[in-house]
Amino acid sequence: MGVKQSRFSHSRSASGCDLSFQTQAHFYYALARTLKNGSQAKQPRRSKALRLPPLPLEVVYQILREAQYTHPYPSASCKWKAEPDAFLNDTGILFRPYGVVGATSAEPERKLLFASPQLDKEALSKMASVRVVTNSKDQGWHTEDRMGSSGSWSWFELGIVHLPEDGPSDSGEGTKSIVAGDKYAKLEARTTRTTTTPSSDSKPLRWISHYNELATQSFQQHIGNEFGPDHDIWKHLEPGDRIGVWICAQFVGWECYCEEARIMIREWYAPKLV
Repeated sequence: MGVKQSRFSHSRSASGCDLSFQTQAHFYYALARTLKNGSQAKQPRRSKALRLPPLPLEVVYQILREAQYTHPYPSASCKWKAEPDAFLNDTGILFRPYGVVGATSAEPERKLLFASPQLDKEALSKMASVRVVTNSKDQGWHTEDRMGSSGSWSWFELGIVHLPEDGPSDSGEGTKSIVAGDKYAKLEARTTRTTTTPSSDSKPLRWISHYNELATQSFQQHIGNEFGPDHDIWKHLEPGDRIGVWICAQFVGWECYCEEARIMIREWYAPKLV
């Protein structure tokens, strides 16, 4: 997802000059400035170069959206990390706390790991995509189940959370993330936003982000699916909502461990042009 820091070339300009840009961001910034300012320089009469009129800023931003160019939105992104302090249990064995959930039946087990600060109208208007990245693993071993499945039943979900206790998104509490283990951790079952369909058919607004690699002993980085501009999440997110991450497992013996997770949001590129 990150822009490579190698030189980004765009073959030739209308005037025949070779163009080269350090990154994609430099190219799109130059493009935006050209579209906004137009081609103001006087051209020789015999020149075949086109003179472009300046475009309104709103049109420039729409062109950049149509180009599907986005960049990181750090102020809306957030992360969760397991407590760094290890502790001893009753037998004197050293443990480090993790986000963990274990399945005890064929029913999925879920736990809200953490959720973003509340999102206001301005932030939502800028967002282009969201994805979850985790350092995580399953129970570390695997045997085929009775159905002969060799897939993973240890995974993460991303969805929409709205707490009844939440005030305006610009209030003190609204600007903070919520994490497992604090006073909000028990509220996930009744605070997940649902669709407006009849209650008997309503479903929580959660979607699978990614599965853990099968039977790994050590924590691995897992990059979740990108929820892009066409994903259903954008149809339902409203000002005051939060984006939450669930840790999940299903079927006896399956577990999901997480030591770090990030919600990574990208925004539409809309440079400030003067």
